Amino acid sequence: WNASQYVVGGECIDTSKPFSVSAFFPVDGNGSLAAMEVTLSQVGRPCPLSVRVDRYAPLGRPGGLDEVAEALKGGMTPIVSYWGAGEDLQWMDGLGPRGEGPCTAEAPATCSDSVRFWGFAVS
Repeated sequence: WNASQYVVGGECIDTSKPFSVSAFFPVDGNGSLAAMEVTLSQVGRPCPLSVRVDRYAPLGRPGGLDEVAEALKGGMTPIVSYWGAGEDLQWMDGLGPRGEGPCTAEAPATCSDSVRFWGFAVS
């Protein structure tokens, strides 16, 4: 995604308005975790944004999806959070090495003024 797609007034996701986040953990024919998929969508916007992770090698080790599957089977619960004052999130949403990221400055102290989580469902 780029800064014109996911940003205040973005063509796909206007981050100043509510949007939906869906996370899926599809399995293959053997019942093994095949991927992790996340889709962002917004009413009135023509282009949902999706990402699929079907290869995961933490610290260069193969078999990362198997590790995630075992953790989920063991009761791990996916969570949602935002980080507050004092955190430096430029590594995640800053301009980045190509200067194309969405944020030029951090304002974590104002997150609670605009960030809300609701409508959770597990199916």
